[in-house]
Amino acid sequence: MNYDVETQVLLALLRAALWKTPPDVALFPLSPEAWQRVFRLAEEQTVTALAYDGLDCLPEAMLPPEDLVLRWLAATDRIVRHNRTMNTVLRRLCNAFWAEGLRPVLLKGQASAQCYRHPLLRQAGDIDLYFPHSGDAQRAEAWVRRQGVHVEREPDGSIYYIWCGVKVEHHPRLLDLYNPRLQSLVQDAEVHEGFVVRPIGDDAFPVEIPAPALEMLMLSSHILKHAMGHGIGLRQLCDVACLCRSIPSVSYGEAFHRLCRETGLERWQRLLHGCLRNDFRLSAAELPYADASASSQALMRIVLRGGNFGQYASARSQAAVAPWHRKCRTAAAFVRHLGFSLRYAPSEAFWMVAQLLRGQV
Repeated sequence: MNYDVETQVLLALLRAALWKTPPDVALFPLSPEAWQRVFRLAEEQTVTALAYDGLDCLPEAMLPPEDLVLRWLAATDRIVRHNRTMNTVLRRLCNAFWAEGLRPVLLKGQASAQCYRHPLLRQAGDIDLYFPHSGDAQRAEAWVRRQGVHVEREPDGSIYYIWCGVKVEHHPRLLDLYNPRLQSLVQDAEVHEGFVVRPIGDDAFPVEIPAPALEMLMLSSHILKHAMGHGIGLRQLCDVACLCRSIPSVSYGEAFHRLCRETGLERWQRLLHGCLRNDFRLSAAELPYADASASSQALMRIVLRGGNFGQYASARSQAAVAPWHRKCRTAAAFVRHLGFSLRYAPSEAFWMVAQLLRGQV
């Protein structure tokens, strides 16, 4: 895929931040206006702090104008401080659940951040939790309500609330797979692969997360779900790339490949592998399993069109106020990406739309 120069620079800065490899100097120098566009693109993709870290690999003569560097530094500092707040809230919330005999599993975000060279530079979103033991999800929701916290329910069955100023989501399923015929397979995989402990934050407090094969499938299916809907951004692709680099594939690759075959996601995973090879410069050995990687064009077109979860696509540039308007936009997003969905995950596309429609009803 032929990227404009600003996109090429942003990807180069991300690789520099993630792998500590110097960007291609042939891309530089940039005009002040081009640097402003790179900064805006980094904001839209929620990789501002990572891109700032990548500037450290540039010679001084190739850096952005000083006023933009200071603005970039201030944005990065806000992200770092917010991440520390998120880790504090997560620790307190987990301690509260543990005291109630509940065992939450941390999904995505803060768990993925620990695979980065500098975890605090990974821009945080929500706190995503999953309760694998029977009845724990209901008990956790009841406990939250007893604290006087207002809880909202989503069409997919998840709940969310604000805890100490931070949005927290409880997910009813570990994986974003909607085909009902796969649910027993997913449950068996959850039991067989299980969960591991990953230290989180400056004080390295232990939190349970999915084991590597499940974690990779969770991140992959999460990207697929949003790519078929409103859209997905570079931040989630960085998560997968960092997980690949931080955990040797020999420890989980065979199990993950089997899960991809059994869930019918091999074609989709081949596209994701193409993105990891072409845009993040992972070697074939660093992929979860050996694969003839595809072009990344189909996925990157969606990523660059809408930014973080498609929030900057032209169809979503104005916030929809009325619920019916939001639902119409969601339906339009699925229609817009229908060709992509039918090519890479037709079964999941059908069942995801069916279950979302059922949730709306």
